[in-house]
Amino acid sequence: MISFFACYFQEKNETTFGCIESPRVSLDSFLVRSIRILSFQTNSNMQPGLDNLGNTCFLNVVLQALRRCTPLVEFLTADPTRTPATRPASKKAPIVSALQVVLLEMQKAHNSYNPSKFVRTLLDVIHACDDDWYRPHQQADAAECVQYILDSLHDALYRQVSITIHGNALTREETSHVKALQSWSTFFAKEYSPIVKHFNGQSQICVQCQGCRHISERYEPWLMIKAPIPGGDQQGGDVPSFRTCLDAAFAAESIEGYACDTCKSPQNAVIHTRISKFPNILILTFKRFTNRGQKIRGEIEWDLDAMNLRPWAAFSRCPFSNQGVSTQYRTFAVLEHCGSSRGGHYRMYAREDGDWVEYDDETARKVEKVISPDSYVIFAVPTNP
Repeated sequence: MISFFACYFQEKNETTFGCIESPRVSLDSFLVRSIRILSFQTNSNMQPGLDNLGNTCFLNVVLQALRRCTPLVEFLTADPTRTPATRPASKKAPIVSALQVVLLEMQKAHNSYNPSKFVRTLLDVIHACDDDWYRPHQQADAAECVQYILDSLHDALYRQVSITIHGNALTREETSHVKALQSWSTFFAKEYSPIVKHFNGQSQICVQCQGCRHISERYEPWLMIKAPIPGGDQQGGDVPSFRTCLDAAFAAESIEGYACDTCKSPQNAVIHTRISKFPNILILTFKRFTNRGQKIRGEIEWDLDAMNLRPWAAFSRCPFSNQGVSTQYRTFAVLEHCGSSRGGHYRMYAREDGDWVEYDDETARKVEKVISPDSYVIFAVPTNP
């Protein structure tokens, strides 16, 4: 049997609205039902809220979610007196210390926390890197913000590492295991970080020639799964199931004129995509915003305690641990976007001590219902890591 994977660091010198639930898909059908003003409720299992500094609700929900990503928090706050070492060449290094400060200060806060220092640092980094995706006081996308902050942390923290693959492949699946690991090494041996370790997944992409049936495979890393909402562009259509959305994310694709290495001539082919590495922290976002500038609303149900991704697994055993694949996830945070593509408001739901708590900028309250027609970004961890 193959025994795999030793890896270690080797360093070199707005207004809050209520939402109307809808069992069917609707496009930008957001109606104002109420304006809710909530006082922060002191409770042992509630954490501080975050002040809205002018359309910063998108950032508040992201910070609330990230501070519940235990491996990231432990890495950044292990030594409160020192900031983790960053690459001198990284223009995004200030994000590391700024996030560390937020995490440490929120641990001591009793009321809502003002993240103005982090906002200033974020704006400085965006300007220094010519990343023109956000300007002060404008609305922004929470999923894009998650991606940017995690990418920035990776850019600042990555190191060259040694990745060693031991063993000989004895079966066809083990041969694919080795390819998955070799691809991971190619992508990350020179740029490995705690973000890669905990947040990145990997897809297996198989291309099957329809002439000779030969299959070629490659592997690609990703930071989040982006799930389409089939039929979402049809007003009043049925809301698809969670499985339908994931099937669409990993749907087979037919191509013409494929240059098959075996046939040596253009052929039709089919591309199949599956998950070859499941991340320690899964981030999944629904594609609620269309290319025509509309927002898709519809309540897509999933199991908050046992989100099962096994139908989209490439292997029966994990190449990275040589153990059974952990495909079942438990949701610990959900970001919700209420409003239309032209404007809206974000809330965040967190699982805390067996309860669900809604964080709405400065306010917090216990809730019974988490999934809504506006659920947007899911954070989850394996139930059997």
